Amino acid sequence: MTCAVARADQLGDLEAQGEDLAKRSEYTRAIEAFKQADRIAPRANHACMIGLAYLRRELWSQAEVWLSICEQRVNASDPAPSWIDEAEHQLGSKLSDAQIPAITFVVTPPGANARIALSTFASDESFPPRTVHLAAGTYVVEVRAPGYHALTREITIRAGEPVTVTLALEPDAAAKPSPLPIAAPAPHATRAVVLACS
Repeated sequence: MTCAVARADQLGDLEAQGEDLAKRSEYTRAIEAFKQADRIAPRANHACMIGLAYLRRELWSQAEVWLSICEQRVNASDPAPSWIDEAEHQLGSKLSDAQIPAITFVVTPPGANARIALSTFASDESFPPRTVHLAAGTYVVEVRAPGYHALTREITIRAGEPVTVTLALEPDAAAKPSPLPIAAPAPHATRAVVLACS
């Protein structure tokens, strides 16, 4: 019981810290606070707040992924914030105005439980095969899936040119790589929480 109370207090503190930092336009620090809160208890509101902070930083693809996570998590006991529709409308307008193309990532074989990481994303962020809008430029794409060799590829995106990127994984019977997490804690962070509650 003491452990649960301590975790709840820590969660509340991190959420309050994140909200305060966001109000002061310290979006990078707000994102980290909400990520720490999300490691304790994944919630729709955490993902929404991270997405909104990325939107304010004009990092469109990160905002898109996190707002999508928010929508996926929403349920009766974990509702979306009232401003989510407006945030998604703003994001759509920004993507359209800047002519940022939709890049569809396809991983074969289907059902490989693959996670995709981009060089422009934070190291603790990844997503399953999906469509993401990316600004023109060169990106390093890394794909991992349990039972397959990790795959790294460099891609170049041109303004206004949607493209489908197919990434073919090769089986690796000897290795058992772990999938890349979305905002998952580093191993030492997990141990720190456990030790604090022991």
